[in-house]
Amino acid sequence: MKKNTIVKETKNIILKSLTNLIRNWYFPISSISFFCLSASLTPEYFISLLIAFIISIFVAAKIPSILVYIRQSQIRFHIVAFLTAIGICWAGQALFYENWKNISQFNILESTLPIQIDIYYFSILISVVAIFFVYFCVLLFYRELENIISRNNMLNSINNTERIIYSILIIASLIFMVVVFAQTEAFYGTEYAYDIIYVSDSPSLVKGNVYMSLTHPENDLRQPLFAVFAAPFVGIPYLIGKLFGVSASIQAMLLNSVQVVMLFVANYILTKMLRLNSLKRICFMFLTSCTYTYLLFILMMEQYVVAYFWLILFMYLISEEGRP
Repeated sequence: MKKNTIVKETKNIILKSLTNLIRNWYFPISSISFFCLSASLTPEYFISLLIAFIISIFVAAKIPSILVYIRQSQIRFHIVAFLTAIGICWAGQALFYENWKNISQFNILESTLPIQIDIYYFSILISVVAIFFVYFCVLLFYRELENIISRNNMLNSINNTERIIYSILIIASLIFMVVVFAQTEAFYGTEYAYDIIYVSDSPSLVKGNVYMSLTHPENDLRQPLFAVFAAPFVGIPYLIGKLFGVSASIQAMLLNSVQVVMLFVANYILTKMLRLNSLKRICFMFLTSCTYTYLLFILMMEQYVVAYFWLILFMYLISEEGRP
């Protein structure tokens, strides 16, 4: 009797999973399209694609209806997630085209397909298909981020005086960054990729768009999955730059403005961990905004600021909630 019950439950689970998978059939297709934007002709990458496809099928089989789940989000999340997804996929399309426009390389892929295709239009096609997957992931991310902020009352204790002072400090930081970037390319885009300022490799990171490139050489064991943690924040600035066709310096300013804000917010989270009152918070934020480290990293387009933000947020959640 017990065996029959187990068999029946197993059949129900399988049937339910298949029903979900049929209902969410577009999710695995969109996800694999996104990962194909980073494609390279190596056995390791094709194995990675296979693993990613299997995981996306598993996710699609577990969620009753992705569209119903999406509709539960507020409109502002939809707008931010959709614009971010377009920016991320646009960056992916640019990287894909740059990597595959070499005819000799693309012929290897083209020879396996039944039709003749143009690499540029092919890159656009898969990036458009990939938008839904990225949109869904970013939507989940911002919903959870708002839950963290509201659950811990991170912004409720800020009074009007603090808002004014913090706004002035952020604006002053952005102006400083813009003035410096307008004077020199040393921090983001020289013809040399490495060691421009001491051991800085910012030009390589910016030109290779390390913020949204899953397989950038710098996103290795030192900064694993860096693009996953950075892309949700830089998708919209990147999109704005592309839509208006701005210069490389303006594009760098747009991307770096995100780092400036993340650095400032991370320092503010420290004041919450220290449980400082309003006056002490203001003093702390003013002092940290004048330090050499802060001034350096609102100019250096490196990966450390994003890592610092996530580390401080993680520590805060551990200290406040006792859970990751």
